[in-house]
Amino acid sequence: MEENFIQLVIGSRFLYDKSHTDFKNGPKKERAWQEIGENFGISGEEVSKLFKSMRKKYSRIKRKKDTDSKSGSGASKQKEWHLFELMRFIDEVLKPRQTASSILNKPSQSSQSLSVEIEVEDGITIKDLLDESMLSSDSWVSTTSLNLGQGQSSTPQIVKRTV
Repeated sequence: MEENFIQLVIGSRFLYDKSHTDFKNGPKKERAWQEIGENFGISGEEVSKLFKSMRKKYSRIKRKKDTDSKSGSGASKQKEWHLFELMRFIDEVLKPRQTASSILNKPSQSSQSLSVEIEVEDGITIKDLLDESMLSSDSWVSTTSLNLGQGQSSTPQIVKRTV
C-alpha cells in the first residue's frame, strides 16, 4: 500500500516540489490529495498528513545517515526503513537550510594569536584585569602593563599564543 501511495505522489510533482508552478495552487493540490486518498479510502487531508510524516521521517533518517558517515562512528545499528530507497525522489527537491554555528572554525596546526583590546580606567593595570592563571601561563607571549595616570587613555593589547 505505502509503495503505491508513494508512486501516486511521485506522479504529482506539484504536491512536493516548491519550484513547481502549481505548488501554491491550493485547490489543485487539494483535489490531487483527495484523488490519491480515494484510492486508499481515506480523506485528502489524511493523505497529505501521511506524506508529510513520511517526508519528515525520510529527512531525519537521511540526516542521521549523513552525520554518522562523517563522524567515523562506524556502522549504524539502526534498522533500515523499508521505504527509504523509494523516498529518494525527495532528494531532488529538498534543499538543506543554511545553518549558523556558534563554534569557530578549528585553527590550523600552526600557532595562532589572539588579541584582546581592553579599555583601562585611571590607575588600573593590565595585571589587575587578568587572573593569576593567565599571567603565569606559558602560552602568554606578552602582556602590556600600563599604569595610566589622571586624564590619560590608551587601549593596550594582550596577546595569547594558542597551539
